[in-house]
Amino acid sequence: MRAGIGIKNKTLEAMAAGTPVVGSDRALEGLSVDGGDVPVRALRANRIEEYCYH
Repeated sequence: MRAGIGIKNKTLEAMAAGTPVVGSDRALEGLSVDGGDVPVRALRANRIEEYCYH
């Protein structure tokens, strides 16, 4: 998804269902999904090349 209302809920629903998530900083904003002591729960991608790479 590139846009939409309720994108945080859609992201959380996908993660809860076990669906791999690759999202932009905006889609993952406020969610503890990576970094530091947090296990990776989603991959961040902000450019087309990053989406293709992940």
